[in-house]
Amino acid sequence: MFVTKEDGVVVDQGERLPVERPFWTAIDRGAGDVPLPFDPEDFGLALARAHMFGRGIADRGTDGFLPLELPLRRFKLC
Repeated sequence: MFVTKEDGVVVDQGERLPVERPFWTAIDRGAGDVPLPFDPEDFGLALARAHMFGRGIADRGTDGFLPLELPLRRFKLC
């Protein structure tokens, strides 16, 4: 999936993941994609919950892991 603010959905390949389907219902039914009919942050958080962490990024698991506490070893400003 590749989306731009100005051009809407530019690349959309493959079947939708179950977590994606509710967000894209309007577009799949023919609605426009500029602006997106959903909040991109909500979309990203839902994907992270379903496919990266198994819980919300601000939810500590029974194992003590809190996704927001992942250490950042380094970064570079370009």
